[in-house]
Amino acid sequence: MIPILAPAQIHIDYKIYGLVMIVLLFILIFLILIQRKNKIVLQRKNLKLEKQVHEKDRELKLLQKEIELRNRKLSARALYLSGRNQLINNMILCIGTIPELSKIPSLDIQIKHLKDYLKGDNEWETFISHFEEVNPGFLARLRKQHPALTSNDMRYIAYIYMNLTAKEISTLLNITIYASKKRKERIISKMNLPNGITLYSYLSNI
Repeated sequence: MIPILAPAQIHIDYKIYGLVMIVLLFILIFLILIQRKNKIVLQRKNLKLEKQVHEKDRELKLLQKEIELRNRKLSARALYLSGRNQLINNMILCIGTIPELSKIPSLDIQIKHLKDYLKGDNEWETFISHFEEVNPGFLARLRKQHPALTSNDMRYIAYIYMNLTAKEISTLLNITIYASKKRKERIISKMNLPNGITLYSYLSNI
């Protein structure tokens, strides 16, 4: 026989049921609010992180532009000095072909001064010093990864890293464009670069 609850008991059960539902509703609302709060906090963190990444990326691009600008100035100076020294050398050779000029004592003294200047000019040492100031650690990392590279290879690579053309490099090294291209091929072979990767793009990631 099923027991019949008294009206008072039924009323109490409804109250308890109602209280349980209210508590559950409050818990649900609380959980929803916590979830929304966590979502907002996470969104703010993501926005902050994205802002930091964007700022770092902007700083990196500005630094890269600054390095490129300084390298262009350095390459322009190197080309200027190379052209100046070549001009001086050509002038000395030209004067040497004219016997009458070589008999002038004062001119002969000046020619000797110019020759001494060319012998003592440390153009490359000055260039490499400035290059390492603009691109700190690059040559050291390159030597570590490719110890077989010679000093001449390093000099050529420094010009490539500065994105100079084959014509500009040939002018700096006083060689033909063909010889410059062949030297580049030998360096690529010596460095054993993967197919499809240019020397410049590889150097840019060192």
